[in-house]
Amino acid sequence: PVSTNQTLGGGGSTKGLNLDLAYVKWAGDNGVTYYGGKFKNILFKPGKHALLWDGDWNPEGLGLTWSNGDHFFNAMGTWLESDSKNETEFSYALQAGFKKTLDNGMKLTAGIGYHHLGTKGKGSFYGDADDFFGNSFDPMTNTYLYDYDELELFADLGFKIGDESASVFFDYVQNQDADQFDSGYAAGFKYSSASSRGDWEWAYIYQDIEADAALGLLADSDFAGGGTDGRGHIFKAGYGVAKNVKASLTYIMSERNGDLGTEKDYDRLQVDLALKY
Repeated sequence: PVSTNQTLGGGGSTKGLNLDLAYVKWAGDNGVTYYGGKFKNILFKPGKHALLWDGDWNPEGLGLTWSNGDHFFNAMGTWLESDSKNETEFSYALQAGFKKTLDNGMKLTAGIGYHHLGTKGKGSFYGDADDFFGNSFDPMTNTYLYDYDELELFADLGFKIGDESASVFFDYVQNQDADQFDSGYAAGFKYSSASSRGDWEWAYIYQDIEADAALGLLADSDFAGGGTDGRGHIFKAGYGVAKNVKASLTYIMSERNGDLGTEKDYDRLQVDLALKY
């Protein structure tokens, strides 16, 4: 659910076709927009970073957004497993915040969120029976130990350094249901944007997400091997090869499984070529 990658192989056999999006979107009155189906994640992610929600995850359910320019509200109801009679769980996410233009053209977005994912006593929603993506579980029954009642606080500040755009962000989460290892945060900085040929962009992020701070199934699938119980550094660089073509490099230097007492290093290098059309 948190990856759109297709692995080639199988002796050159025909590859499957996956449904990425299928939804209805209706713009109502007074700044309200409604969504239904399998749609892009409508929740605000400070710094566009995937502390709680991987960028490839498209929820299945219902959504609503409202904005009057200065304030916004996002609400979403989604099924963690919508086609299983045994593990069906309807969850919801709420966000409220404001956007304000400050002196010198700085733009501040800040707010609070509350997300309920009822998983306690339920089995794995994806993968093998013991796949919990860093979250605590009962090894005898292969069920989650906690619900994920996530309280989120976030802020994102955009500004200029000379003629170049820049931004800093902070995102914090705390699981109200867990007894320990219940919090996480990410903080980062981005400079410039590789939107045209010859342009460069740079970014740095530090992240620390404890085992039960968030639902590992939906968290970043790249950082520290994916899921929760990871901490470390993310370095990014991008270069504009041509209009709508960008080459980028990401290096993740992290440790995982520290809360489990089996900490090990996990470093990952990613090289991407992105084309927009």
